[in-house]
Amino acid sequence: MHCPRCGQEQAAGNLKFCSKCGMPLTLVAEVVANGGDMPRLRELAAKPGILTRSLGLKLALCWFLVLDFLLVPLVALAGGEEIVAVIAILGFVGAMLIAVVSILFLKNPSTQYDVPVQGVQELNAPPIANEALPAAQTQSAEDYAAPAGSWKAPDTGDLVRPGSVTEGTTRLLKKEDETTE
Repeated sequence: MHCPRCGQEQAAGNLKFCSKCGMPLTLVAEVVANGGDMPRLRELAAKPGILTRSLGLKLALCWFLVLDFLLVPLVALAGGEEIVAVIAILGFVGAMLIAVVSILFLKNPSTQYDVPVQGVQELNAPPIANEALPAAQTQSAEDYAAPAGSWKAPDTGDLVRPGSVTEGTTRLLKKEDETTE
């Protein structure tokens, strides 16, 4: 995988940052691993909010139908002549108001992904020029040597390598032969 900012080839695909320019590569690795798709953004887009444009338009239609075609006849049958006109006007004007507000202010759920602006800015940023390595840091061997008198070399005489298994078996067989004779 190559860094999209500086073009540096990465040693492993699971690096979090570019080794040359330091760009975060977690999202890039996720996009490459999923064939150019970002499942996290798809999940966010799949969960629409409660109030959407289509729900607002459905609410406006239901408001109009319930008030003008259900309540107006019921109130007219009950004998309220003055209130029938108010309910009919309220049903029509209220439905229009709900429809206009939902069209103007509510978002329609879409399948397009909103890419964070910060991520786009990082991808389009010019490469950082890190041409030189940092200054060398040297330490003398005395810094690593043990202090005199307080350190004792370990006794490694116990770590003698044993002989092979067949040598021991051969010796035992020879001893058995000697004892049986």
